[in-house]
Amino acid sequence: MTKKRAQKHNGSRVSPEAAGDIQEADRLLASAFEYHRAGSLDKAKELYRKTLLRFPDHPDALHLLGVIHYQQGDTESALRHITRAITLKPGTPEYSCNLGNVLRDRGDIEGAISCYREAIALKPDLAEAYNNLGACLRRSSRMQEAIECYQKALQIKPGYAAAYNNLGNILRETGDIDKAIENYRQALCVNPQYAEACFNLGNALCDKYDLEAAAACFRKAVTINPGYSEAYLCLGRLLRSSGNMQEAMECCRRALETAKDPGDAYHLLGRLFHETRDYQKACESFQKELEARPGCAEAYNCLGMSLHHAGKPEDAISSYLKALDIDPESAETLNNLGIAFHDTGRPEEAICSYKKAIAIDPRYAQAHNNLGNVLHSIHRMHEAIDSLRQAILIRPDFAEAHNNLGLALLTEKRYEEALSC
Repeated sequence: MTKKRAQKHNGSRVSPEAAGDIQEADRLLASAFEYHRAGSLDKAKELYRKTLLRFPDHPDALHLLGVIHYQQGDTESALRHITRAITLKPGTPEYSCNLGNVLRDRGDIEGAISCYREAIALKPDLAEAYNNLGACLRRSSRMQEAIECYQKALQIKPGYAAAYNNLGNILRETGDIDKAIENYRQALCVNPQYAEACFNLGNALCDKYDLEAAAACFRKAVTINPGYSEAYLCLGRLLRSSGNMQEAMECCRRALETAKDPGDAYHLLGRLFHETRDYQKACESFQKELEARPGCAEAYNCLGMSLHHAGKPEDAISSYLKALDIDPESAETLNNLGIAFHDTGRPEEAICSYKKAIAIDPRYAQAHNNLGNVLHSIHRMHEAIDSLRQAILIRPDFAEAHNNLGLALLTEKRYEEALSC
């Protein structure tokens, strides 16, 4: 947000009484601005309002009060105050730039773009306007224009950490990971305490499979900002992939302390509990995820898996069916439903589920393998062998399918073929 110190009165001849009022307004605004710059928003707001009680049409006070409303998430009040300031004092680039920020956050991207372009026309060296314009162009998928805006912002203001970070983001999105990493590192050279740049660098390093360096970035991000829930989750995922389950769980718990949407943290925590065979806690985590995301098919699928492993296959079936009501094209859920049907003695329903999964994803080797197993169990041996061979054709290194094919061939007394499996 662009904050410009309120301008003092221009000193034209006024009456002693009016001069005293102007001096009082200048004093109040200067004091408010200092509080504002120091982050004491409520105190600054009080002083801006005090100024406006005496001078209702003071454009700087209206503008800066609008900025505080924006910073506190009240975009409607921000829009009203900044628009009024522009009406009273048109042609002020900082006003237009900040109005653009408000419109952007209210979803009016084209309106925001117009405001930023107006600010640039009024003040061609306003780096913040180029940076913010780049962000809106990126959201409009006008990537090359956005890149050029960020580059212009950096040309004007070479030590602009946010522009380096934003340029890194768009380069990563367009597939230039190496240049993205360079820009994140430039942002951190300018501001080593820039938590968002640490986080973004970590994600870019994950793209390059430099997982140790990525983990170090996520750790630095949460050290700088202990409430950075997204960074805790990314670190948790890396720790899970390296088998450090307990520390990954702790990352999930830390993320839950500040996450606005706890769904991702509960999902990861549920998977961690499932993989460490604490199925009851896994079920509890997925149920909490569903409280946060009532229509999440993946959460119902994962809950079904944990319920099945907890010895509750009928409850698992119910959960899988809820998942399929939401996403009937999930081959994974259909495969899991087939397993539950098979384990509860309902082979025909299992066969139906596996075949539906295969129709959706013909190269789903696990579903072919499971279909082969259930066909074997009801002595439909030729079909079973065909399904198991198909699983191996898709995944030649599928050890479980090789073993199951060997068992099926033994049942058919095809000993030499079985030995070759």
